[in-house]
Amino acid sequence: MTAVSKVGPSSDAKRLKGINSSEVAKEVEEYSRGLLEQSSHFSQFFDNAAQALSEDLKLDIEALAEAISPEDKRRAGKSIYYKIQTFMPLVKQMADEKREH
Repeated sequence: MTAVSKVGPSSDAKRLKGINSSEVAKEVEEYSRGLLEQSSHFSQFFDNAAQALSEDLKLDIEALAEAISPEDKRRAGKSIYYKIQTFMPLVKQMADEKREH
């Protein structure tokens, strides 16, 4: 989430000019891959949600990797940030349930 914060909702055009968006996209891609690898350790619901998030991030990752203008970087970054942010409570819930068992 830290990597995406660089291009997320709190970013501005001045800071985005120096950001290598393809490197941030690569980190998001690795996050997505890791999420899929770990999804089998949780319930079927989590597995489906992880797959859905991974699929949903594909176009955003491509857009971020190809972004040149600060506006394009921010648009793709915000989309990624909010999708991951929405997913995080599910991860915590599943981790808490697994820990209880």
